[in-house]
Amino acid sequence: MIDRLDFSGGEVSAHLGAPSEQALQLELPAFVITGLGRDEGGVTPAAVAAEVTRELSAAILAEVARAGIERLVEDQKEKLGEKLGEKLGDLLKRD
Repeated sequence: MIDRLDFSGGEVSAHLGAPSEQALQLELPAFVITGLGRDEGGVTPAAVAAEVTRELSAAILAEVARAGIERLVEDQKEKLGEKLGEKLGDLLKRD
């Protein structure tokens, strides 16, 4: 039985675009798993691996999604800024 398993300090590299783009280095949130095998009177290494993999996968997916959304917002802000600059330039040329 495992009473408490703490995971912290994890990092992952993720490519959110083309493979040629630089990978993002993401810090994973800490998580705690408690009571592994408590109800069964013990736990197998495979069951521990499955639970850790499940929690770790959820943390990775959440962090990649967050980073992807932030990146998408930054890309859209940059594109909007470029378009606004073009439009303002066009307006100034009219005078």
